[in-house]
Amino acid sequence: MKTANFLNIIKKSNLILISLFFLLFIFSIVCAKDEKDTASEFNPFYGWVNSAMCRADGYGNWYEQFDDFEYVESGNRIGIVTYTGKKKDIVIPEKIKGLPVVAIGYYIFSHYGVTSVIIPDSVQITDTSEFPSTQVGNAKDAFSIMIYKNEITIIAYNHNKKNVVIPEKIKGLPVVAIGRAVFSDREFASVVIPDSVKKIGTLAFGKNKITNLILPNSLEKIGDWAFYGNQLTDLVIPNSVKTIGVRAFSYNKLTNVVLPNSVETIDHRAFAGNELEKIIIPNSVRTIGENVFDENVKIIRKCD
Repeated sequence: MKTANFLNIIKKSNLILISLFFLLFIFSIVCAKDEKDTASEFNPFYGWVNSAMCRADGYGNWYEQFDDFEYVESGNRIGIVTYTGKKKDIVIPEKIKGLPVVAIGYYIFSHYGVTSVIIPDSVQITDTSEFPSTQVGNAKDAFSIMIYKNEITIIAYNHNKKNVVIPEKIKGLPVVAIGRAVFSDREFASVVIPDSVKKIGTLAFGKNKITNLILPNSLEKIGDWAFYGNQLTDLVIPNSVKTIGVRAFSYNKLTNVVLPNSVETIDHRAFAGNELEKIIIPNSVRTIGENVFDENVKIIRKCD
């Protein structure tokens, strides 16, 4: 009987050990995958930096310091986690310790009130319009900017004017994107967006008092909540836009919307909470979310 009990204990111990080895094996695969992924396969503002932190000691001591930056190293590449300096004009290094800087942490500069950030080409960014806004206050320059691949993304508006004109160029470089929440909740009455802008970020102009809007013919993406909670009555989407994000124009006063044959995706509740009676959906639309329009809106699907 004692021998049988002893054998049972050994079997149970073996099962526990096997289970532990299996979990360690799975964990090692996950971390190895994080190190092998190329720069284009993760969120450049957050994803890789976050996953690399699974190898930190839990007390922040795993970070290393380089000038005004704290960073992590993984798989022969660098991710900058924190900015510790006080400069208003920041240049992200292309390399640290001879290794390429390929990622920067999300919201890394949002509380530092920067006026400009220059990001090297080594950081693979697919959508600069999702760069979080940073506020300076009554700075000399009306706009804080991010420079990436010789193009400008606006990351803050520092003045208090209620009628905003966004320039087509700043410092001789084209303005191609508006960052997250840059102009949100500022009681703007009007905004002029130049023909250079390709992408408008999440909540970029949300919760204002804009009544008229002319979108540029260069525009490709309208982000989530981009014009949420304004006072728009009439809207023509230019024949360049491919994506209209979640609640992009919800809770305005729209009675008329013209959608072009370039739009491929209209996300959830993009036009909900308006005064539309009917809408024509072009045949270019391949993906349409839930409750894009109110229930009483007559939807006409264009077939030609």
